[in-house]
Amino acid sequence: RSYSVTGVQTCALPIYAEVSDWAEGLRSGAADYITKPFQPEELLSRIKTQLDLASANGTLERTVAERTQELQQANLRLNALWSLTSLTSMDDRAIHDFILEKTVQMTRSGYGFFGLMDDTEKVMTIHSWSGAAMADCAMAEKPVVYRIDEVGVWGEAVRQRKPIILNDYTAPHQAKKGYPSGHVPLTRLMVVPTFSGGRIVSVAALANKDDAYDDADLRQLTVFMDGVQIILDRRTAIEELRKSEIKYHSVADFTNDLETWRAPDGRFIYVSPSCERITGYSAEEFLADPGLTLKMVLPEDRVLLAEHYAREGGQDLGENRHVDFRFITKDGRVRWMSHYCTMVVDPDGNHLGRRASNRDTTERVLAEERVGALLREKEILLREVHHRIKNNMNSVASLLSLQSGMVEDQTAVDALNDARS
Repeated sequence: RSYSVTGVQTCALPIYAEVSDWAEGLRSGAADYITKPFQPEELLSRIKTQLDLASANGTLERTVAERTQELQQANLRLNALWSLTSLTSMDDRAIHDFILEKTVQMTRSGYGFFGLMDDTEKVMTIHSWSGAAMADCAMAEKPVVYRIDEVGVWGEAVRQRKPIILNDYTAPHQAKKGYPSGHVPLTRLMVVPTFSGGRIVSVAALANKDDAYDDADLRQLTVFMDGVQIILDRRTAIEELRKSEIKYHSVADFTNDLETWRAPDGRFIYVSPSCERITGYSAEEFLADPGLTLKMVLPEDRVLLAEHYAREGGQDLGENRHVDFRFITKDGRVRWMSHYCTMVVDPDGNHLGRRASNRDTTERVLAEERVGALLREKEILLREVHHRIKNNMNSVASLLSLQSGMVEDQTAVDALNDARS
């Protein structure tokens, strides 16, 4: 005989029942069996046990379903973040569309938009609308630039600087300003601002989820948007670094002089490409061998440069230093180098090494040597001319002296003496 109490099927078997009877009863859908004779209390106790088991099983199934959904949502967020890291080659519009697509998916929302704030946090520009919002919205003009002090309830997320959730959009709210004509009707709304450096930089708004937005939705969207902002900040930093490097290399790589930067331990951090034109050695050779400069120096000047480097390695007070020396190029020519260097520090005052400009002054030195030689030749010539003129003047003076002794007219004598003196 079979009994059913609140959905729990129980078989009552006669006292002479066989094992096959028990098995047949369980196969027919019974949750338990009891043999006659039995007491009502025993039957009720067994039924209660089955009800408790059914309740526990239902709770477990709901918990598993909830955890499964949470894992699915977490996987959506992780997949979205993982995919975002591969979007560095995309333009800003494509990235903004991707962000909105993923936020709509992970929150199971009907509509959404993604906008960027200006530096004052007073104006937001919407960079991406969800496809459903664009299709369903019948507004004649869809503005993309909004003043935060003029917008309705979604602007509260910026004005209050925190996320907002409205699960009953029809309920009164002091910040509501009504729908524009043709706007899609809203049932639920979640708006999350994203911060970077203490400033709101973007806003993600999602609407019309089938069920209520909850803390899990807010947590997942916040984590996702924070991850997005880290990637966008890194993308911006990389672009700024790239531009900075272009500016740096435009100045350093195309200079006529040999520019270097040595770390505090003497290693080269940077050597300009002009090194190969000046010395015959490539920048890679200098970077691989910090001692290459000393090796190139003429033996007679090597001590001079070594002492200069030793002063750099000692108490470096940051003053400019200068030394001239001769070096031998890779093809064996002797050249002159004029070396100026100064200390490099970061904004915190940490010593980062020394920056140096090295100019090939061979032509100037040779010109100075030629000028010096010409001056010496001129000096010798002047001394020779002076000597000859002096000799000639002495001869003239002697002749005048003889002539004055042969003349009796005193006026003529005085004139001759004046000419001799």
